[in-house]
Amino acid sequence: MDLNQVEMGKKLGLTGNHVSRLERGARPSPQTEAALERIEQDLRGKYVEGPLVEGPRIREEASPLPEEPPFEGAIRLRHVPLISWEEIDAEMEEILDRLCRTERRQATDLEDKEAWSVEVATDEMEPRIKTGQKLVLSPALEMKSKCMILARRRGDAVLFRKMEWLDQDGGRMRLTAFNSELYPPIDCHVSDFAWLRVVAQVVWDAY
Repeated sequence: MDLNQVEMGKKLGLTGNHVSRLERGARPSPQTEAALERIEQDLRGKYVEGPLVEGPRIREEASPLPEEPPFEGAIRLRHVPLISWEEIDAEMEEILDRLCRTERRQATDLEDKEAWSVEVATDEMEPRIKTGQKLVLSPALEMKSKCMILARRRGDAVLFRKMEWLDQDGGRMRLTAFNSELYPPIDCHVSDFAWLRVVAQVVWDAY
C-alpha cells in the first residue's frame, strides 16, 4: 500500500510506532487485521470490462476523485443514470424521461455526458454476462463489428447481442448471442430497429 506510517496509523486508529512494529512482523489484533483488509480492498477498487477486453481498474466512490489522484492508477469517475431492464422496453423518448427521473446511479469513467446504464435481466449473453450486471451505454460510440449492442426491434422486445456488419454501407448486420442454443443468429437491417445503443462497458462487483 502506498501510505506512510502516519497515514496508515490514522486509518487504523494506531500510533506510528505501533504501525512500525506491525511492519517489523508484530502480529496484529483481529480488529486491526480487519481494518487492513478493508483498506486493501478500498485501494484495489472494482473492475470494469469494455466491449471486448477487460478494462482498467477503477475506484468507485459517490463523489468525484480529487484533482490529484490519491494513489497511482486511480481513475476519475462520474455517475450516470441507472434503470431496470423492464424500463428500457419502450420508445427512446420514454426511456430518456425515465432516465431523468431515476435516482439510481452507476459509476463509470466514460466521458460521454449522454451515457446511461441498465441492469441486465436476460440470459442472452450468458455465461459471460449474467443477470444483475450493469451495462453502460454510450450514444457517442460508433457501431463496429464485434461490439455489443442493446437494441429494440420495431414492434418487438429489446435484444442484447454482439453485432457484426455484413454490409456496413448497406446497413445489413448479424446479431449473435453467447447463449446461441436458445438465441440463434439474426440477420437484419438497421432500419428494423426503433433504437440501437453500443454497450461501452459491462460492470460487476469484483468481490
